[in-house]
Amino acid sequence: METDGSLEQVDSLKSAYEGAAATGFDVFTHAFDEVAAHPGVRARQLGLEGVSETCRRCPVVRSCGGGLYTHRYDSAGPGEGFDNPSVYCHDLAALVRGIEACTPADDVAPAVAGPGELLAAQEDLTRTLLARLHAELDGRGGERWAAAWELAAALDGSAQGSHGLDHVLAHPYTRTWLLDALDALHEDRPGAASDAADSLPARLAAATVRAGLDRWVPVPYRDGGLVLPTLGRLAVGGAGEHGTARVRAVEGGFLVGRDGGGRAERRIAWPAPAAPGWLPVRGYALPGAPSGFVIDDLDPYRDCFGATAAATPDATRAARLAAALTEAWALIEERAPEYGARSVDGPLTLTPLTGPAPGEPAVGRHGYGALGIGADENAGTLALALLRGVRRARFRALVDVTDLYAADGSWEHRMPWGEELVPFSRLLAGTYERLALASFDPRYRDGVPQALDTLEGAAELTVGGKRLLALMRKEF
Repeated sequence: METDGSLEQVDSLKSAYEGAAATGFDVFTHAFDEVAAHPGVRARQLGLEGVSETCRRCPVVRSCGGGLYTHRYDSAGPGEGFDNPSVYCHDLAALVRGIEACTPADDVAPAVAGPGELLAAQEDLTRTLLARLHAELDGRGGERWAAAWELAAALDGSAQGSHGLDHVLAHPYTRTWLLDALDALHEDRPGAASDAADSLPARLAAATVRAGLDRWVPVPYRDGGLVLPTLGRLAVGGAGEHGTARVRAVEGGFLVGRDGGGRAERRIAWPAPAAPGWLPVRGYALPGAPSGFVIDDLDPYRDCFGATAAATPDATRAARLAAALTEAWALIEERAPEYGARSVDGPLTLTPLTGPAPGEPAVGRHGYGALGIGADENAGTLALALLRGVRRARFRALVDVTDLYAADGSWEHRMPWGEELVPFSRLLAGTYERLALASFDPRYRDGVPQALDTLEGAAELTVGGKRLLALMRKEF
């Protein structure tokens, strides 16, 4: 606002040319909304759309923003008026790259390079969601939630109890439950608070059993069945029956009794095979691998993949699927050992689905380490599904806890093996997945070098994303 009442654009524009800052507006006859709609004002609010085509293609544009608007003016350049790179373009690029080169490695997304760091970051995320659920319940969970929360704190406060709690919190479907519980509260679903209060005790009971702690944990059950996540499902009553059971760890397993039921406590051996009324989560070891895989077709929150979770198979069918999966891992170990079971960050949770195409695994709304797979018993098909799925799961886990890119969707990039234009996130995820497939089957190498070059020159990459890209180049 000038002393004569005229309204102008930013003062720095006056150094571009005579009258560059003028709008033709004044405080006597114009509203500020009219000034805000002036083309010169709007041009500086357009973000990437307001910079030159040269700048939009530049990898550092997110940092420099095209430079000061005034410095883009050129009366005789290829662009019209301000539609040019900054006169200080080369200096800005050198500054941005210099700062990036001086950024300490330990400040750049440690989860990208270290599997242990990724697992720790994922566990922190789950714990944060649990704390958030507690805060948002704000007493609405009643005595049941208060008692469960007190037990969770006690478990977390001891080395033995914390080990069991960590294992249960790391289970992928614990995240599914937390997200669903938070959504239910935000949407004011009927019974949201009581459902949350009913669900936590089962997880704490499983943690207590895993820790071997000698204390009773009350756990609500429904439809006559008690599900202890990561452990298994136990029949404690008739169909349609609801109530509260009590669980306590003992040597070699745990005891289960019913409150007010008048029945004797039942001892369940764990880990052990199935028994009448008891179906454990099936776990399988893999030769030479630090961890194997589990087939979880019991967890009530496993139906989170888009495709429907398959019904629990009988023992014979489950054994056939496990044998095919073991054979598939052996096939991967033979052709691409660097992507075999030994490379998996932790135990892999597999849930059979109905509907997905063979070889197309599903990664759903859950924590790290779960895959939905079609119940196919062909080892070759399962090998491809495992390779795809493990990479998809790891990429998703990385995106959960670190920024690999920014301004996704501002540009489109060509997918070399599909000849289609896609946002950056899809190209990065597809290339990351294809690297593993290429190690197993050389036909998937086509287009990978071009994709890596496109990613490297893209403006969306963050410093963490560049670190991941460097690791991808080493893989190739």
